[in-house]
Amino acid sequence: MSERFSAVLANPRGHWATIALAVLLALPCVSDRLVLDDFVLDLQSRASTGIDGLHSRPLDLFRFTDGDPVNNERLMNEGVLLPWWSHPELRVAFFRPLSSLTHWLDFTMLQGHPQWMGVHTLLWWVALLSGLAHVYHRFHGHTVFAGFALLLYAIDDVHGATLGWLSNRNAIIATVLALPALSTLHRARTQQWRPGYWIGPLCFALGLCAGETAVALFAYVLSYALFMDRGSLRERVLIVAPYVAVALVWRVAYQWMGYGAFGSDGYHDPGREPLAFLAAAAMHVPILLAAQFGPGAPPLADLWAWGPPELAPALVATAVVTLLICVALIWPVLKRDSLARFWLFGAVVSVLPSAASVPGERLLIFVGVGATPVIAATLQYWAGRFHTERRLWLWALTAALVVTHLVAAPIGLFLRAGSLDMVGSVIDATDASLGYAGSLHDEQVVIVNPPFDVMVSYLQAARQSRGQVRPKRVHWLATASSELTIERRDAHTLRVTPAHGFIRTVTERHYNSDPEQFEVGSAIALAGMTVTILGVRDGRPAMADFRFEDPLGAPGTRFFEWNGRQLVPFVAPATGQRTTLPADGFFPTLLRNALTMTP
Repeated sequence: MSERFSAVLANPRGHWATIALAVLLALPCVSDRLVLDDFVLDLQSRASTGIDGLHSRPLDLFRFTDGDPVNNERLMNEGVLLPWWSHPELRVAFFRPLSSLTHWLDFTMLQGHPQWMGVHTLLWWVALLSGLAHVYHRFHGHTVFAGFALLLYAIDDVHGATLGWLSNRNAIIATVLALPALSTLHRARTQQWRPGYWIGPLCFALGLCAGETAVALFAYVLSYALFMDRGSLRERVLIVAPYVAVALVWRVAYQWMGYGAFGSDGYHDPGREPLAFLAAAAMHVPILLAAQFGPGAPPLADLWAWGPPELAPALVATAVVTLLICVALIWPVLKRDSLARFWLFGAVVSVLPSAASVPGERLLIFVGVGATPVIAATLQYWAGRFHTERRLWLWALTAALVVTHLVAAPIGLFLRAGSLDMVGSVIDATDASLGYAGSLHDEQVVIVNPPFDVMVSYLQAARQSRGQVRPKRVHWLATASSELTIERRDAHTLRVTPAHGFIRTVTERHYNSDPEQFEVGSAIALAGMTVTILGVRDGRPAMADFRFEDPLGAPGTRFFEWNGRQLVPFVAPATGQRTTLPADGFFPTLLRNALTMTP
């Protein structure tokens, strides 16, 4: 590093330059549109949502489905959030009152100005980076190393989606509130500052009231007791005990109040589904850790969640190889640096709460707190051996680490900060292709083959949020995750056969973790439509008849198909005839949209 750059990093106030750079790179997150869950938060912050099945709860905005079969059926009937294959007792409900409060203030005071809501998120991002600077300086002093670790965290591209999605602000807030516990704990143990013993657990409790992300703090507290503290075993246990007590009280209250997840393969509640959680963690942990430590392109975790299922083995193999390479580079640092061991253990264990969810780079905000000092120490170690180390393969790997975290990362952060806006533009274009006729509120809309679920599952909530005319109900038959064969059986019935079966992708399984409940002959009766399962494949529905209350082509029901760029009217084949619709997916759809966007 140049002397001038090093001086900035070591300056007690130099972190403000790093924070200013991070804000500039994150500016694309300031968007003029809401996306996905944002619409649900908006509706539930109002006195009346206008949708049967969504309820007004200004300080409980993240209770999307409550596990009540009657309430879930209402949502399925209108086509709000849930498709026909949803688990009857699906629960996706999170205890985030403090984060809910910030969104309620947004939708009360900034309604119609999403860009200012994005600015609000950036202010929390500034608070997080400022708090992290304090933590790093507490542990490492006002050194070049502390400034360098902060820089690596601030420009890390994995934070792009976290910043770009308003609904993910809870992760930032939870980290802001919980993070001071680390510096107060360290001050209490090294300077006998007694208030730190109760301020730390209080910060932990506040963080948990903002989001489950704060659970990750416990990993760092445990790591501190193992690798940093020099007290007796009894003293180390007493360090951890208050945090255990806070976590237990939170968990008991969390479950008693009906929060958590059930019936979803996208979220696994460790308390209710320990075996399912462990099975998911075995796959998710290496993917998430490789996404944090390894190359930011391709985005491993997002590819796992949104890519085709056949990519999964290759992604796991890539993750394992990436981690082995990182271990080879980091190992010499761990042998000589107890602080690096502390940070690494905290980062690795802190990934476990994130592993309960569908993998995504947006989940790594607390993991990076420990990962970036380790990466900084690794780069510092090998830079110090530039003139003595002769193994070219090590220098190639170190160069890759430098390019990944210092060159590609800031570019990726800038691009990813606007990625949710790109998703929103695709969904908004899809919505626009339905039309805005005044009669739409009396019509049923049937979408045969959307490329991915969330393209259509939020249409009703989005229109209600914007005050637009919306359909009486929306149904989608299958996603285009594989080729679909559509056969007309009679005047009322379409038979749909996906080439690889229904409920195939990670996002489709988000709505139902137990597709085996659909046996041959089972029927799902919804408003305007009944689905009958005719075949099963690998424990999932393979063929189904969709019988509509009104004849196909009758007024009152409009059918659409995805043609690769937009929804267009679907014309059912003649009775006894078939038509085939091609496969599509999330990333191909976004890529086509990006290539055709006008400046």
